[in-house]
Amino acid sequence: MDDLLKELETLRISGNFSDHNWKSCIDLIQTSHVPQKMIGETRPCEEKDFREYRLIVERNLSNVRFMLRHIVDSCREKHLLLIDDNVALAKMFGMNLLLLIGEHIEKNIWNTAECVNISKELIANFCELWACQSITAFFSEHENFNKLLVMLRPKLLKDTWKTYPAAVTCFKWMLHLVEKPMLFNYISQVLPTTLILLDDHVPENISIGLQCLHLIIQHSHMKKGLIDSGYALVIYHSLKHLTYRKQVEYIIPLYTCLANIIPTIEYWNDRSDAFEWTVRDEILSNLIDNMTFEQNIELRHAYMVSLPQFLTNIGCGKWCESLARILVEYCEHHTDLRTLKATLQTAKTFLLMFHLRITAHCVSLYTAFLKLHFDLTETPVFDREIMQNLQDCIIRVPISGSYLILLLRSYSFPYKAVEYYTKRLKSKIIGCYLGSFWVVIANDYASIKEVLKRDEFDGRITEVPVIKARSFGKTLGITFADNTLWREQRRFFLRNIRDFGFGRRQDGIEKQIMDEISQLIDILKHGAVNDGEEKIIKGNLILFPDILYPTICSSLWNVLFGQRFNRSEHDIPRRFGRMAMLFHRSLDSTGGALFHLPVLRYFGNMFGFKDMMKANNAMIDIIQEYLKSQDVIPSENVDRGFIDRYLDILNKDDNTQTFSKEQLIILLADILLAANSTLPTVITQIFKYLIHHPRILKKAQDEIDRVVGTGRLVTWDDRKK
Repeated sequence: MDDLLKELETLRISGNFSDHNWKSCIDLIQTSHVPQKMIGETRPCEEKDFREYRLIVERNLSNVRFMLRHIVDSCREKHLLLIDDNVALAKMFGMNLLLLIGEHIEKNIWNTAECVNISKELIANFCELWACQSITAFFSEHENFNKLLVMLRPKLLKDTWKTYPAAVTCFKWMLHLVEKPMLFNYISQVLPTTLILLDDHVPENISIGLQCLHLIIQHSHMKKGLIDSGYALVIYHSLKHLTYRKQVEYIIPLYTCLANIIPTIEYWNDRSDAFEWTVRDEILSNLIDNMTFEQNIELRHAYMVSLPQFLTNIGCGKWCESLARILVEYCEHHTDLRTLKATLQTAKTFLLMFHLRITAHCVSLYTAFLKLHFDLTETPVFDREIMQNLQDCIIRVPISGSYLILLLRSYSFPYKAVEYYTKRLKSKIIGCYLGSFWVVIANDYASIKEVLKRDEFDGRITEVPVIKARSFGKTLGITFADNTLWREQRRFFLRNIRDFGFGRRQDGIEKQIMDEISQLIDILKHGAVNDGEEKIIKGNLILFPDILYPTICSSLWNVLFGQRFNRSEHDIPRRFGRMAMLFHRSLDSTGGALFHLPVLRYFGNMFGFKDMMKANNAMIDIIQEYLKSQDVIPSENVDRGFIDRYLDILNKDDNTQTFSKEQLIILLADILLAANSTLPTVITQIFKYLIHHPRILKKAQDEIDRVVGTGRLVTWDDRKK
């Protein structure tokens, strides 16, 4: 070293750079490099492995600093530029110096804090010597970065890199200093080394590999060459392999790398469909599986921090159910404030991105948020960001889907709102969430016909709590039944009801209907004869549809029960009809708020649940009262109506599971509910329009007078005329 210093003093005086001078400087730098440690092949290197080197490293770096200062001062005094000399040994000196700087650029097991400080001083002297603004600028000139990689490569081979840990640090430092997007131009040189680092079992080495890979991905963002060369898929599969490991040290950088490479793959994949299974879905699947039931606090936090960056594609909507479940679980079992904060930030991203799809899961999410808000209020958390995020989440959760939008457009008649939006959107088929139900609405004849004809559209809503509340807490009846129950009950009903005149001509049934109509006409002509009729007939004023309830209900009642209502009993069908109308008015054509958000049934009659149950229970009470009058075991010679045949089935030992007394009650309620609400309403509307259009009324009256005359009632045979 003393001889070298004397040579440097001579160099400073003369300003002549001989080959011997450069070789001496290069030798000093090369002897200062971190030595190879073969123990690294069997285990990660430790500080004790570099005990001898640490004793001399500070002195060596100080000597290099002194040497470099002499060279810089000499060049400054003589106004020399090394880059102008184009001396091969000078370039070799500079490259070796950069490798030495890279080895000691950060504190590690082979150096000291003073070594790091000296390395930073060396960088400033190097830039002055080579007349460049920064190491980044130096890398961009004359293929210097590539030349440095070539020099470093022997230490970073698959069989040697573990014995040269300092070379790995230097490699990482070099990649950090390269200006974007230069790494993409050298991807074939830097990617193999990076993948070697990833393919290891030591978490620290994998973390370094992920840092390097992240830089490569950033430099290659949206580059088609990354796809064409196949490097994109190589990177993706290398990263995907790591998602099956649970090492908290590199979870966040791992998923950060994946979140950066996936958009490039998706963008250049012409066959990619966001709504089909993609590489993003593969990673989300692994991530959600890892998050499910994870109990480690650090892993829970790392996974939750990593999740939001994948929720940037509309195709992720297919994961709404799983994501909602994860968010609910993490909110209900929050273990630390860091994870809770990350969870709420993820929830905000989730709700903002998928606000049109999240409605199906809003009840569970909303409940979890409210419980969490209560817990945090009881136990104050001194983190305003957590409380603010929680409040934002509660505000963002959609409660009613598009139902409120329909009501705002037409509160009384939501179907008019549907018609409006089909015209506005210029589509006969529209989709929306009504509460937790995703609904596809067909709004033209052709579409409706197709829906009704195709088997894949078969099915009925059966599991809504409001529906079960009206049927003894079970799935019963025929209107809200499906599968085996619906098929057996519908087949039995239609097959037997036809024998009593339902759906086909039968003289006895036609005569009974004529009698009911005659009685109705008599009431209209001569007025009320009892208190019940006086309530709906006031002189020349008659209350519709109440006046029609006995006529319509009695005709169907005879088919079902084998008996009709006397005029003195007309208060019963009138009450049944009124309850049927009350039932329908408590809901609407979309099912009402009670269908879409069943929890509202606990809010009294605010949303019609009390009226619905009042009407339903009243109709069931009437049906049960008349069932008591039927024989428990009908005799073989008695076949008065549909009820007798159903009871006969119930009393047989081989009846199927779908037949029961409760099923019979709800079946009758469904049939009578529909008949006693629709028919009177339709007839009332006909009378209403005829009154408002006298010309049509006169034309209809003239036709009846011409075809039927005034001496008899209209019959089915008159239809042909």
